Amino acid sequence: MSENKKFGKKAGATQAPAKPQTETQTLEFKEEDTVTIESTTVHHPVFVKRHIKSGTAAAADAQSSSSHSSSRKGDKKKKFDPFKPAPGQGSYEIKLDDRKVRHKQYKEEAEKEFENVKNLKLKRKLEETSFHEKLSREEKEEFKVLLTQDQGAIEFEDETGLANTAVLTQDRIKSMLSESARKKMFDLNMAQFGPYSIDYTRTGRHLLMGGRRGHIALMDWQKFKLLTEIHVKETIRDVQFLHNETMFAVAQKYGVYLYDDNGVELHELLDHVEPTALEFLPYHFLLVTIGKDGVLRYRDTSIGHMVCEHKTRLGETNVMRQNPQNAVIHVGHSNGQVTLWTPNDPEPAVKLLAHHSQVEALAIDPSGRYMATSGSDSKVKIWDMRTFKELHSYTTLRPVETMDISQTGLLGLGFGPHVQVRSLHIVYF
Repeated sequence: MSENKKFGKKAGATQAPAKPQTETQTLEFKEEDTVTIESTTVHHPVFVKRHIKSGTAAAADAQSSSSHSSSRKGDKKKKFDPFKPAPGQGSYEIKLDDRKVRHKQYKEEAEKEFENVKNLKLKRKLEETSFHEKLSREEKEEFKVLLTQDQGAIEFEDETGLANTAVLTQDRIKSMLSESARKKMFDLNMAQFGPYSIDYTRTGRHLLMGGRRGHIALMDWQKFKLLTEIHVKETIRDVQFLHNETMFAVAQKYGVYLYDDNGVELHELLDHVEPTALEFLPYHFLLVTIGKDGVLRYRDTSIGHMVCEHKTRLGETNVMRQNPQNAVIHVGHSNGQVTLWTPNDPEPAVKLLAHHSQVEALAIDPSGRYMATSGSDSKVKIWDMRTFKELHSYTTLRPVETMDISQTGLLGLGFGPHVQVRSLHIVYF
């Protein structure tokens, strides 16, 4: 009987190529910062031809031919790893970089620091917090190389030690800036229909202005291009962009009106009675208003329905801001309180007695951790929103009417024709 018949195969049939077989060695650790990857023998001639050096190609070919003749149906399939070297080529040694060594060190320090904590869940959370804190500080130091310039601020020096920044004019500042920074400075003289309420889009490119005497203007300030300009012939108390520059809301005398970027009136919301302040929650598509009746209203701008109405029972107010981190609405009242509101709770989540007089303005920093308030007692206070405790207190010549906090932690105060810029003394991590 022929050899083909002996194994039950037809004459002329070709034998299927054998599948690659691997031969795995053990994982070795030579040093603390050295890892030896397991070495595997590759028996695939095509792989040997393409990826193995010529010194071991002949030996690999000889082994692959012998493996083809000895293959049987009962052989188990072995995992093929093309990234492992052939015999005779040695093992790969990869040096762990300094970053991984430091990360390992941070984890060991965190475990040692909280080894006495008995609650395992709390212990694991504290260790992760400590590790990520050290990691973020390390990355902050590394990225300082990319910051070729310091963050913007004015430092005025004189021999007496008393800095009088009022003598530093805008023209003098402009002469010291680069060409790209000069283009960001512009001056608008609109005293006829003022005072104005303004708002920027989240990208910072489009500027919306609403004058108290009914003037509305929308412009692309980077190109100094006026997109829309209308006059509603009615009192305007506040303006607010919605999801982008294509729609905006205006708090007019008797209600809220929505317009598009062409100045066309889209909706009339008269159930928002005599609104005095507007806010928009971009991640929830909720328009928030408060009016002279002291009622806080949430409206879903995607479907147009009223979500809820909360009665503050603290009278008229025009001081309202949102926390950019958690979308909680902060409202300042005439009795010196600041209340925090959410749409799902008819009562304020927090009541904070910030001043012993009327709250004139408030601002929240981009991280959502700190809040600045001003009262009619000419006091400006900085609050920690995690503990609701007072951190700092300033006294101004006059009660501050408007305020805001920049992304670099500078607090801008406006009262009458004066503007002051102060530091919050806050370290951002």
